[in-house]
Amino acid sequence: GSDSNGTSPNGDRIYLNGKAVHIPSAYNVTWSASANVYIASDGSLYRASSAKKYKQDIKHNVPLSDSKKLLEIPLSTWVDKRQYREKNDETRYFGMIAEDLRDAGLEYLVQYGEDNEVEGINYDRVALLLIPLVKELKERIEELESKGK
Repeated sequence: GSDSNGTSPNGDRIYLNGKAVHIPSAYNVTWSASANVYIASDGSLYRASSAKKYKQDIKHNVPLSDSKKLLEIPLSTWVDKRQYREKNDETRYFGMIAEDLRDAGLEYLVQYGEDNEVEGINYDRVALLLIPLVKELKERIEELESKGK
């Protein structure tokens, strides 16, 4: 079916509905390169924000155990299926596999589709998860240095 603009859900038109810019085909055409905008499963584009005014239920504690879990996630390389199929492009990409993060209990680093299926990784937040571990290591180094004096 089509909407009032004659655009099918998988169409290639860009349209506005007052709340978002929609490019339905943008979600359906995947690529493994890093993204600079969040695209919802319906094709809506959203700007990521960091200001407190956009957040609620803020908690300022991330367990050190989550930092340690991140260190156990295997790093992988792969060839993007669509790139290979459509362009015979065998460019290898480097990163993590979203299901590995989910399976390690790091769901807040995983992006899910409307059907709750794993879709991607919030790569912009991965390095932040190492801060509690870096802090612990810094404190340990300072402790060892003070004992050596």
